Amino acid sequence: PGIEAHLAQNYPDALTFASKFELGPGSNGKIRARLSGPDPVVLRGLADEAQAIFREDPNAKGIRTDWRQRVKVIEPVLAEEQASLNGITRTDVARTLLEGFEGAKVGVFRDRDLLLPIILRADDAQRLDVASLLNIQIWSPAAQAMIPMRQVVSDFRTVSENEIIIRRDRKPTITIFGDPMTGPA
Repeated sequence: PGIEAHLAQNYPDALTFASKFELGPGSNGKIRARLSGPDPVVLRGLADEAQAIFREDPNAKGIRTDWRQRVKVIEPVLAEEQASLNGITRTDVARTLLEGFEGAKVGVFRDRDLLLPIILRADDAQRLDVASLLNIQIWSPAAQAMIPMRQVVSDFRTVSENEIIIRRDRKPTITIFGDPMTGPA
């Protein structure tokens, strides 16, 4: 309880728990509940309810799901008319954003027996600044030139989505894990 109390007090937003060192495979949660269904939103809601039930037990610790937390994603809002006039599709916007931030493989460098990918991407100053999204250059087939993204994207919105969706028998399945309190940790 000393370590767990310290972590809870000093890092309230962190998912933490402590347990005794075990030789061999670690614990994947001695208490589990598994939920399956077609709708990830409903599953997430049911998993939240199940976690609340687990947390009501004072002897339970390390309550979590295998889907972890939702993540924030920046999503472009395409200005349909402008994009159409410039001959730009959603796929073109997605590819340009991917190339600008993660990079695109444009070749391979051979160093004796090593094959190293050559990645083309924007420099750190542009990639690390979200404000530069609207200034990224995109190829316009209609204009036969590069144009700024702001001419075909009206806005960027932030949405939350499940980064991890585990499937079992092809159905989205979320598992809630917990461990019993076994003594001082």
